[in-house]
Amino acid sequence: MKKIIYPAFCFSLLCSQAQVNLSSGLYLCYPFDGNAIDYGGFSHNGTVVGATASSDRLGNPLGALLFDGVTNCVKVNQPLPDMPRFSVSLWTYHTRSQGFSGVLCDATPDLYEDLVFDVSATDLHLIADKPGGSLDMTVPTGQNINNAWHHLVWICDSASQKVYLDTVAILIINAAGTNVGYHNTNASIGREGDDPGDANYVNYYQGKMDDYRIYTRALNYAEVQSLYHARSCISGPDVLPENHGNNSLRIYPNPGNGKTMVDCNETGELLITDISGRTVGKFPLLYGKNVLDLSSLDKGMYSIQFITEKSRTTAKLVLE
Repeated sequence: MKKIIYPAFCFSLLCSQAQVNLSSGLYLCYPFDGNAIDYGGFSHNGTVVGATASSDRLGNPLGALLFDGVTNCVKVNQPLPDMPRFSVSLWTYHTRSQGFSGVLCDATPDLYEDLVFDVSATDLHLIADKPGGSLDMTVPTGQNINNAWHHLVWICDSASQKVYLDTVAILIINAAGTNVGYHNTNASIGREGDDPGDANYVNYYQGKMDDYRIYTRALNYAEVQSLYHARSCISGPDVLPENHGNNSLRIYPNPGNGKTMVDCNETGELLITDISGRTVGKFPLLYGKNVLDLSSLDKGMYSIQFITEKSRTTAKLVLE
């Protein structure tokens, strides 16, 4: 299909009293803190292929994933669902000097039945030409976005498309696009291709990605702004204000070196998983202060889940 190049449009948008609910329609949420564990609540985890933990936009030393532009990617462990409407949000630190890098691809060998989101230093490439859509366009960013952190959001509302760069609209256009049918066994983050295996992939992403989210609905502008200002899919490493229930949890010191203190106001179970998603620790927690000996674990980033009868709280832990 012939590419259509659209000039970059910048709009001054007023944020109305639109409702903000960043949990509604959230299909997956990858903090990318050294792994591809889904914090969206549905265990839509991914498999990290070669990418390594690196510093994120907030200065956390292991808070983002670094892709080499050659073989590194993340494979979502199950096919994406049918999405007549969808939104993709991520932080990107792109470093490839020439050409595109794949941000998201859900495609099969069938011609013109693809979902593709690519980024380059000065342009984005969007394809959503599955049944009901014919979208295939290149969108200039209006600036060189390489070698700096930028927030990108693509909103496909079936009959219209919007793209935001750091909360500024660079595209608002009536153009049909969907992601219905023709799903790859493993959608790819960080490369472009349509083989159900690992052959014939191109445009491997070069640089870092952080706080990656896919929604099965169209976000509104207030939500775009909220995502831009959000710290992460999960809260910071010490105190967890974003609990999924009435429990509270505090983990310290963090980073730590083995002996770890955990304060909580409910009894429950603490699960610790490594960057591959493997459970490496399981501890019963009592109300009040708990002391855990984690000296047997290797240095690195771990994901924490505190599970009670009524809620589940997530966090991250660094062992040095």
